[in-house]
Amino acid sequence: MVADALISKDPAYVRSLLAELASEILRLQEQTHAEPRRTGVFETEELRRWATTELPFEGLSASKTPNAPSGRQKPTTPHDSLSTPTSALDTRPEAADSFGSFIEKIDELHMKKFEAEDEVASLSVELVAQRGRHEEGNRQFLYTANDLKSQNEDLDSRSSMLSCQKAGGAEGSKTGRSTSISPLPATDEGERKLGSRVRAFAQRLASPHPSGSHEEMEIIRRPSDGREMSHGSCSSTINTGADFGSVQSCDPEIKPLTSSIDESRKVIAALEEQLRLTEQRVMILEQRLQIVKESGDAVIKSLNEELADMAEDRAKSEGALIKEMSILNSHRRAERCEYEKRIQEWIVHDANRKAEVEEYKKSIQSLLETVHGMNVDVADCHVGTRSSSWDGQAEREMHQDLIDYIQLLQGIQKNGTKMKRSLVMTINDAFDVEFNANPNVADRILEYYRSRPELKDFTLKSELGRMSYEVVFLDEKNGKDMKLVSTEDIRSYFASLEKIDKDDDEVDIILRAANQSLLADPLSMLTCEGDGKLVHSGSFHSTLIATECSFKLDLRRKGQRRVKVQCELAICVPSGSDGTRDGAEVSREKGCDEKASATLELARANLVIQFSPSPTSTPSGPLVKYSLIDIKPSIISFEVGSDTERAIQSAASVLARDRYSHIQDGGQRAEVRPNNVKSRFMSRLVAGMDRIR
Repeated sequence: MVADALISKDPAYVRSLLAELASEILRLQEQTHAEPRRTGVFETEELRRWATTELPFEGLSASKTPNAPSGRQKPTTPHDSLSTPTSALDTRPEAADSFGSFIEKIDELHMKKFEAEDEVASLSVELVAQRGRHEEGNRQFLYTANDLKSQNEDLDSRSSMLSCQKAGGAEGSKTGRSTSISPLPATDEGERKLGSRVRAFAQRLASPHPSGSHEEMEIIRRPSDGREMSHGSCSSTINTGADFGSVQSCDPEIKPLTSSIDESRKVIAALEEQLRLTEQRVMILEQRLQIVKESGDAVIKSLNEELADMAEDRAKSEGALIKEMSILNSHRRAERCEYEKRIQEWIVHDANRKAEVEEYKKSIQSLLETVHGMNVDVADCHVGTRSSSWDGQAEREMHQDLIDYIQLLQGIQKNGTKMKRSLVMTINDAFDVEFNANPNVADRILEYYRSRPELKDFTLKSELGRMSYEVVFLDEKNGKDMKLVSTEDIRSYFASLEKIDKDDDEVDIILRAANQSLLADPLSMLTCEGDGKLVHSGSFHSTLIATECSFKLDLRRKGQRRVKVQCELAICVPSGSDGTRDGAEVSREKGCDEKASATLELARANLVIQFSPSPTSTPSGPLVKYSLIDIKPSIISFEVGSDTERAIQSAASVLARDRYSHIQDGGQRAEVRPNNVKSRFMSRLVAGMDRIR
């Protein structure tokens, strides 16, 4: 080594060199204000002795510090004590070792200086990179915060829209309708971009070096990993005053080392403080970002759940609607087939009705010709007297049958006792069984009027001026009930309704039914043979004539609109007179005193009919109800010689001759007479109406 060579050449020179080094170290300690008591490579007193050359050369046994490397420390023994040297030659190896340790210390100080400079440079690079990342993070956070703010505004608007749409659906369920809801595709792209930016920013904050490559991360991490070691080594070696003294005494070129190390410490402390503040800011930003992300995720999750529920409800509603529409479609097809079938039946019925009308006219004409022929052939006697050419027994039987029929109308049995169950109750029971309790009858009548729109004009143009009508409706302006009875007012009102609402099916059906066509079914029920029937057409050729009809149309409440008919019916039989004064005066009508009637009125009945086309009128659908109120006999007594007795006798004679002529003809007319009692009675009713006109 160099130290061994120097010691072997000139020990005095080595001693002087050591004195200079010791004095220089002392000067450096004074300049750096090092603590004199702090342990270094050598004690301060020992250095002063070297500097003044008071210590002998053999006293160069270095007292190693606890921070010195263990490999360089040499144990001391009593023989190596500084106070007991033997000779200069014996102390040369020790001086050489001490001088070598000085040189090694100087090398170590140089290495530490270079390491500190490298650490400062790396920390500067790291600080610059950290500042750049911090600024980039701030910009990214501001940009993300703005996006989150705009997204929250969009979410608030969507939440308000969803709440409004939810309240509208409820009211639909009430009305049986369902409301559709469309998604908001305008925000899907924004949500996707926002989610990607938030994830990238979270990943950037979670990673210490998110934007660098693996090599860059390794380079930046190296000074950070060695920071504690550098600080520890500096605290153990560089910070001691003895170290600086030894460095100063060993190499004059490292004099400014202490000041540069202090500056490095300050820079390192500042960098550490900035790093700590940056980490705190990053943690705060991460917390804020996490809060914003959690709140945004919760809102988005709730909105997605609501959208999913609404989509599910919509799908269910659409499925139920499709199913209901298919059911309604099948029902409508079945109803259409039924309607077509009924239309064909009514076409056949109309044809039969025309044939029945013609047949009834022929029958009436035949009766009139028979009566006229009797009056011409038997001019010497009145109608009702006995003749040898007539069948007296047939007249008496017909007279008794006619008396029994009149008593039936009065509620008296054949034996003269009062009937336990009146004819009115019997007829009303029949109405309930056949019509009132049968929902198919109301459907059939409703379909009949739907297929005949011409009956509306017939009511307004023909029937309205000929019979009594009353229309009750609700005035929408003042909310009061209004009543119209004038023909012109009623026509004007319905004309105004057509302009306001042309598709009001209920009003049209009521107008089509507000005429004598409603009497067809109940009158056919009253016409047949038997004790429970009102008109015995087969035995007495009796008919029902509507002497007075009043129609009340109640249009106040939609869904409960109806027409009510009160009709007075006259039960008549042929009187045996052709309408001249030659016959019996049996007319009971006012203003007909000068002309005899061709019919004999037996009683009058009051009939009430109610019809409503609304499907909500009854639990089963439309309403139709027939009720016979009472029967008032027109013939009360049968005293012999009275006008009533003569009228009954005359009618019995005519009916007996008609029966006798029918028997003589061999029942030919019976073959021509239609078997449909209802149709025949309706034909007679039409003929009676023609006579009233």
